[in-house]
Amino acid sequence: MRRVVLFSTATTDMSESDLMDMYDFARTNTAEHDVTGLAIYYKKNFCHIREGDTNEISRSIVRTEQSPWHYNLSIVSDGEVENRRFPKWFMAVDLEHAETLTEKPQLLDLLQVLDHPDLSFAMEDLACRSFVEAFLADIVQND
Repeated sequence: MRRVVLFSTATTDMSESDLMDMYDFARTNTAEHDVTGLAIYYKKNFCHIREGDTNEISRSIVRTEQSPWHYNLSIVSDGEVENRRFPKWFMAVDLEHAETLTEKPQLLDLLQVLDHPDLSFAMEDLACRSFVEAFLADIVQND
């Protein structure tokens, strides 16, 4: 089992519609390829944590590099892990319209990621929690 942490930059300021399109695409793609994890988006910046088969993770990185949504992709951690920490793939964003969150089951509010019940096992892992905390701290610091 491989876990990779990536940072990337959005090619444009993403509208809520753009984010929902990306969410739908990624949710289908990750389920199809048995990739779990978390993508966090805030102000043109992404933090991705992905887990799965080594080859599937490699292919997911290539898809991200070729995506119309991302550029400046940087792998900050890449290694083998014994077990998954994420039960599914999730995406966390700062949305103006909270009702969107109830329509999309794996779409989370950005500021509730660390305490979300579906992510409690993942956040027990020091590496996962540290990357998420660092990304969120940068958000708070720059606002």
